[in-house]
Amino acid sequence: MGSPKLGAVVLMNVQEAGHRPSPMLAIENYGHGRTAVLATAGTWRWKMLQDHTDKTHAIFWQQLLAGW
Repeated sequence: MGSPKLGAVVLMNVQEAGHRPSPMLAIENYGHGRTAVLATAGTWRWKMLQDHTDKTHAIFWQQLLAGW
């Protein structure tokens, strides 16, 4: 994703061994709205590793999008 823009709020970083941290989840106000970047190929692997009764994946998306 590169360096975050001025005004962006980085909510999550990722760091591979031997590399510097990179933003994985960032949000920013833009115009009259907001933008979010989730720099990953997807969250489906996270969901597939959960027990079918685990709601953390759904809660993550609900909280990220709440109020938008």
